[in-house]
Amino acid sequence: MTQDPAALIIYHDLDHPCWQSCWKTGKTVLESQMLAKIARWGGHPWFFAHRGYDDGLFRGAVTLEHLGIASPAYDPDFPMSWGEITDVKAIEVLDLARRQNKQILISWSGGIDSSVVLVALLKWARNEDLERLIVATKKSAVWENGMLFDLIVDRKLKLIDYDRMIMSIQSLPMSDYILLNGHPADQLLIGMNDSTRLVLENKEYAQIPWKQTSHLKKYLSTFIDDDKVVEWLIAKVACNLESIDNPVESCYSFIWWISFNYFFSAVATYEFVQTYSRWAGLPFETWRHNRFAWFEDMAYQKWAMANCNRFDVLFGPNFNQWKWCAKQYMFDYTKDYYYLNYKTKVASIGRKSSTREANPGWTCMDKDNNFYSRHENAEQTRSLIASSINPRFATNV
Repeated sequence: MTQDPAALIIYHDLDHPCWQSCWKTGKTVLESQMLAKIARWGGHPWFFAHRGYDDGLFRGAVTLEHLGIASPAYDPDFPMSWGEITDVKAIEVLDLARRQNKQILISWSGGIDSSVVLVALLKWARNEDLERLIVATKKSAVWENGMLFDLIVDRKLKLIDYDRMIMSIQSLPMSDYILLNGHPADQLLIGMNDSTRLVLENKEYAQIPWKQTSHLKKYLSTFIDDDKVVEWLIAKVACNLESIDNPVESCYSFIWWISFNYFFSAVATYEFVQTYSRWAGLPFETWRHNRFAWFEDMAYQKWAMANCNRFDVLFGPNFNQWKWCAKQYMFDYTKDYYYLNYKTKVASIGRKSSTREANPGWTCMDKDNNFYSRHENAEQTRSLIASSINPRFATNV
């Protein structure tokens, strides 16, 4: 007996403190198992297309339209660069804060995405704007991006503990704040996961057409350990790709499209779900009204779609150059050679102090694809940092 695909629908109570999902299941759990495997891989249990055809197997209440985010048409000649878009967003939010006399509360992890936002604000802020900037962060951000922390201190920005901020946010006059974070930049540039690591070890996947399904199956099977799920996923996304005009060519681009088209709204709401709602009980409408959609902007989406087959643009020529356009933007302001040339990824869960020792993630990679963690490989990591960048920080890695 098989389950009616339409019977598995995810409902979300958006105002519930934990935003718990209520699943309606049918006669079998085959589709439930498929979703669980996809969710473990992508990290998000919302698996439905925002653009093009979707079979309706997995639906969620949170769509781009629900968040007030437009889904632009494909523009192969989109003229703006990543840096130009980033400048526009910084100018826009700073102007909004001035006009509405609000403070800007930015969640900064030390990672690439939230650091881009913070650097852009520092780049375009007037002296009087600096008093409006509040950086909610943790000690791990200093560990991950020490030079930017130095700039925060030098500019005398207000620093607050992220966890304490979340727990007390209900007592804050939310109408006085604009909320910022680094989501969902991963969906524009493709986040680091098993699939992206694989393509760096086997770069032919960046050129092999995804329609050569034997190669795509081999690629997907490396990180999805169920042939039925692999075949189902290919068929599902293939139907979606046939319904759009955005050309998606390679195996790598196929994975990028899944992240961009299926996970976008889930990641855009990640901070609300995991922190503002779960720990602070902040109502969804309050969060949506006060958030500023930075990386969700139509211009970023158009840029990503126009470059989706440009592995060198979305990723970089080598693993250690991952998110090169974002790191280059920051380097132009910070002149931090280490962050530009070696900074890659710290696993998000690894930023939590309670799990740091068990899951430290990795912070840099050399051109021979060797991974280094500041937690486990301090000496090797220190050797990659030019002492002239910041002597105080370089001696305290």
